[in-house]
Amino acid sequence: MKQEHPEKRVNLHTHTAHCRHASGLPEDYCTAAMELNFDIIGFSDHAPYPDERYHSSRMFFKELKEYHQEIMAAAKNFPQLKVLSGLEVEYCADLGREYYSDYLLGELGLDYLIGAAHFTKMPDGTIHPFYSESWGKPEVIRAFVRQTIATMEHLPIAFLAHPDGFACMVERMTPELKKDFREMISLAAERDIPLEINANGVRRGKINTDGHERYRYPWEPFWELVAESKAKVIISSDAHQPSHLLLKYDECEELAKRLGLSIVNRGVAEKILRNKSR
Repeated sequence: MKQEHPEKRVNLHTHTAHCRHASGLPEDYCTAAMELNFDIIGFSDHAPYPDERYHSSRMFFKELKEYHQEIMAAAKNFPQLKVLSGLEVEYCADLGREYYSDYLLGELGLDYLIGAAHFTKMPDGTIHPFYSESWGKPEVIRAFVRQTIATMEHLPIAFLAHPDGFACMVERMTPELKKDFREMISLAAERDIPLEINANGVRRGKINTDGHERYRYPWEPFWELVAESKAKVIISSDAHQPSHLLLKYDECEELAKRLGLSIVNRGVAEKILRNKSR
């Protein structure tokens, strides 16, 4: 018997085939969203850049308008859903705020951006990509934190994606990590930028660290620090295929509720919708 979910759900972190490591078109995700009782779905593929940096994990820049048009077409074909068009962006200081605000949100007409750090850049210019073993090194985590803070300081983002993504390579929480993470969490609370509990880390399975099994992320010690703060939380499926929309979403909700975190999925979506209607 098909399980029913009485409460309408929201997901603002959804990828499509354009990102080159996912599958499905916006219409495929909208079909799944209707079946799984979502009433708001936002698409947020990895943002391309004019110089094609990081191109191996995202669409080419020339695909950007087509991506946006496909989402707008899906919105027309699924009037029962509120469909939003966005991107998951890396902070690239050399592009300035103008690329993000003036072009992506302005000229192109996207509804929202979400911030993320998949490529940690060191002071010497070395770049460490997501899931590389070096992400467990203290100096790389410190650079990740500084880059994440810069993302919140400089970009017009609706929320911050997988702020604990580094945990896939971290053995345990340390006093040094707590200090850095509290700074990051404090800024998110101050700027009212929700932090994302990401179901993709749950779907990736468990790892054994420090003598016990745990998910790669969400990493509970990080979210315990969030629970001590006034920071808000958004839950996302980070779907890379239509069947991911609800897969492991419940585990993220359970973690947030158990720690007493403030879940604001609908509030974030409604704010985006209000800005869209202006």
